[in-house]
Amino acid sequence: LVTSSEVAEGQLLTKALFTEAASLAKGISIPDGMIAVTVPTEAWQRAGGLIQKGSKVAVFDTFTVMDGKGNTPSGDGLSNQYERNQSTRLLLSGLEVLSVVDEKKAAEDGDVGKAIVTVAVKQADAEKLIHGQQTGTLYFALLGGKSEVAPGNGVDNRSLFGN
Repeated sequence: LVTSSEVAEGQLLTKALFTEAASLAKGISIPDGMIAVTVPTEAWQRAGGLIQKGSKVAVFDTFTVMDGKGNTPSGDGLSNQYERNQSTRLLLSGLEVLSVVDEKKAAEDGDVGKAIVTVAVKQADAEKLIHGQQTGTLYFALLGGKSEVAPGNGVDNRSLFGN
């Protein structure tokens, strides 16, 4: 066993701080049966920079809708053309954040801009997350102990205000 995170001087060591060496990668412990996937984000895409290692998150995807296909992504990223419908839907929920690394390591000056977020997922969810990142814009929502999120039709340009 090895420690799964940094240990502060004088910190009490408990069994929960240890993991098998095989599942430890550069200071993070990857849960059994999971893989680590990293997504680049801005602060506004990760609850204003509040998401940190150990957070539980939901991931929403905003994408351009394929013509005549309901809320099906068109695969062309976000088109800002007026005639193209865009939709936002829950993509994944209950993910564990393994790490958040600021691109500039700017914690000392309070900058919470760009960062990469690494989450633990199963292969099928990794495929969804990577595809969503490549074809749309992802938003990480911080989950509380009693947060309720569920898959659904989401919202698009036509239904945003109940029309």
